[in-house]
Amino acid sequence: MDEALHRLAHAMGRLVAALWWWLAPVRRAVAAENLAAALPGARPAVLRAAVAQVAAGYLLLLAGRRGRVEGPLPPPGAVAVAGHFSAWDLALLTGARAVPVAIFLRPPRFGPARRWIAAVRAQADIWALHPRRSLPAAAAARHAGRLVVFVQDQRHNPGRPVPLFGRPAWTSTGLAGFLWDEGAPLWAITQRFGPDGRLVVRFTPLRLPEAGSREEAVARWTAAVQQWLEDEIRRAPESWWWLHDRWRDPAAPRR
Repeated sequence: MDEALHRLAHAMGRLVAALWWWLAPVRRAVAAENLAAALPGARPAVLRAAVAQVAAGYLLLLAGRRGRVEGPLPPPGAVAVAGHFSAWDLALLTGARAVPVAIFLRPPRFGPARRWIAAVRAQADIWALHPRRSLPAAAAARHAGRLVVFVQDQRHNPGRPVPLFGRPAWTSTGLAGFLWDEGAPLWAITQRFGPDGRLVVRFTPLRLPEAGSREEAVARWTAAVQQWLEDEIRRAPESWWWLHDRWRDPAAPRR
């Protein structure tokens, strides 16, 4: 029964992706431009697969399903970096069953979706940190034993331009500064759908380059995390959310 439900969710996700492809030309164009610039020669099917995986994740959430966590768990008070890979809300709720989490995130703009997601996250005891002016709250969460998660492929402050697939992408420096100030270990969170259709979440320790000052650490560690993100996208481009206007100049209008 559970296997059949997962197959159905993925089939419906592919249907949602097909509808998106025809009904959202502006967002499709942004995604296609991003994909072509980052991975020349990649086929548009990558974009449909990315949308299908996100849709399947929310359908499984609605059905009350979770994925599974494999591998070692980070210690209490660690810091983690994540990105918008397969079914990120399903991954967040799956990981929070294994490790208490506090995470910087932006709520959905659509009202009903925002309220539903907030309620689901609250039931999972996830502490939501506002993207702005929340570093003291993040430090308190870490000292309470929570894993503090930074979603590093979406800019939350002016940041600085950091290469991503050879192009400057404005990137928040809050993670690197927080790591330096707190002296906390850094872990990475990745998630992929397995052959059985269930989401698999993994935590992996990340080694950062040496730095002799806070300024050097912010520059080198922000770049290192972006390189980790690029490597993960290359491994499974169909699992990343290409629809974000990731390389947009801050002075340019949103598309």
